[in-house]
Amino acid sequence: MDIAHLRIIHALHQYQTLGAAAEALCLTQSALSHRMKALEHEIGIAFWNKQGQRLSLTPAGQELLRLALRVLPEIAITRSRLKLMADGRGGRLHVAVECLPCAQWLNPALTRFMQEWSAIDVDVVSQYRFSALPALLSYQIDACLTPDQMPHGDLHHEPLFSYRLCLAVSKQHRLATRQTFTASDLTDETLLTYPVERSRLDVFTQLLQPAGLEPRHHKTVGDTELMLGMVASGRGIALLPAWLLERNACRDRIALLTHAVQPLEKHLWLVVRAEDRQQAWMQGLFTCLRQQKPPDS
Repeated sequence: MDIAHLRIIHALHQYQTLGAAAEALCLTQSALSHRMKALEHEIGIAFWNKQGQRLSLTPAGQELLRLALRVLPEIAITRSRLKLMADGRGGRLHVAVECLPCAQWLNPALTRFMQEWSAIDVDVVSQYRFSALPALLSYQIDACLTPDQMPHGDLHHEPLFSYRLCLAVSKQHRLATRQTFTASDLTDETLLTYPVERSRLDVFTQLLQPAGLEPRHHKTVGDTELMLGMVASGRGIALLPAWLLERNACRDRIALLTHAVQPLEKHLWLVVRAEDRQQAWMQGLFTCLRQQKPPDS
């Protein structure tokens, strides 16, 4: 059984005569009949009954038709997408977001991109324990928005913008009267972080671990709004991008402190496979991202 059999059974269902179905498929009537008879002989069951010039599908023919109705549209869609890809106008863009707060910045840029590149299938993947490097190399995703570089010769890092990390505390907190903080200030606190492994949390890698310190409690929170609400109500502190508070309802109840030794600067990258970098639509994505106003500006 092959695609030709599915196209024939679909045409027979549509036109209900061998002659009309053969003409629609640009076949001779004898070629069409021979092809289907060979399949009937192989399987041992008839696909249609003839009544004069007209025919009707048997239960076996109806079963084959159901397969044709599922498969043929998918083939047509895939063929169309492949043609767009060949012309440089189509493709798939599945983006993983490892910088969870940055998803708020990404969405407007993706909206503009989808308007300009309507033939690109766009999806956003947010998985806290997502391993983007193998996913990129195995084609599970096509891009990753991340503050961490992934050293690998097959990947391209497109620089987007820099931003500053600050310590967010309630305005009623003991530290709220200060402008700066140190790692030792965190040891008596409940530290709120996203549910990401410690090796990728700056508050641990850049502050606590180098000083050999631990917070009193460490609690993970998967939602930014909830985390800021917890900070505002004095239920914990968090190291976050300063721009997160700009449009948040809790901004009047939260104070931001910078690190006393040196500012904690981060860079945001869009990491893609090097082979995809020159695709017309990927260049279009880079343009949309560059046009999107950085959060701190």
